[in-house]
Amino acid sequence: MNIADVANQMIPLTYFRRNAGVVFDKLSTIGQFIILRDGLPIATLNSISSAIDWDDFMEKVRISRSFKGKRGNLSAMIAKDRQNH
Repeated sequence: MNIADVANQMIPLTYFRRNAGVVFDKLSTIGQFIILRDGLPIATLNSISSAIDWDDFMEKVRISRSFKGKRGNLSAMIAKDRQNH
């Protein structure tokens, strides 16, 4: 990755707030944006399409809803899953 690629990923917070739709549309191609406030990085915005196995995630949602109040909730299941990996 060269300096031009990094520069293209950096966007001011004000621009993000005013143009969130455009930023989200470009996110799948860019992959990540670095949000700046007063010229300093404060957050990264990453595309989750490549980071999450959606079938697995939705299965956990389905299971957590069927066991609601019996065996915990989705947050607890995700935390347990993260510990296992």
